[in-house]
Amino acid sequence: MRKIIIKYRERKEKIAAYEALLKRLPVGHEKTGTVLEMLNYERAGAGGEERVDELLSYFEPNYPFVVIQDLSLPDRSQIDTIIITQDRLLILEIKNMGGKLRLQTNPSVLHQTYQNGNQRYFKSPVVQAETAKIKMEKILGKIGYILPVQTAVIMAYPSQFIENVPPDATVWIADELFFQLHRMEIGKQLLTEEQLHALGAQLLTMD
Repeated sequence: MRKIIIKYRERKEKIAAYEALLKRLPVGHEKTGTVLEMLNYERAGAGGEERVDELLSYFEPNYPFVVIQDLSLPDRSQIDTIIITQDRLLILEIKNMGGKLRLQTNPSVLHQTYQNGNQRYFKSPVVQAETAKIKMEKILGKIGYILPVQTAVIMAYPSQFIENVPPDATVWIADELFFQLHRMEIGKQLLTEEQLHALGAQLLTMD
């Protein structure tokens, strides 16, 4: 038995907002380039999440689970995808980015280099996932659930490779996520199926 809860809204709302803003800006406005850049960033992010959604739609394990997508927590942190089983909660930070990608520390950032040599810096997806883990652990404690929280960074396509990944971090390609979930063995069942679904519903009420 399985149950999937899908809440896929926030990024689509951002895309619609940027598209509307572009239509309102006069031709040649100084902010047009910045808005277009943010629009393309959100579209790429949505594409990565949809890629993972597609794979999860074929996911038929022999254990019950709940999937929540695009969850915004009360502390204003957003989590791309959560997978809850009877023995763990898995946070997925999904990325869909081209170019050469490299994780850098001190400070922790994701360095992106395009083929034309242009460079950009983003928040480290590993740090994003681990921060979400800390916040989720606090939330679970407050609502009375004792459940280990794990994290993984998911790259949407095989061509997207991150260099210099810390040894204690988990980074998978989307297709590998499907494989890893199927081979995952459920340990001690900390939740009944009823509690599993109740937890998923309770997290959605916090959105």
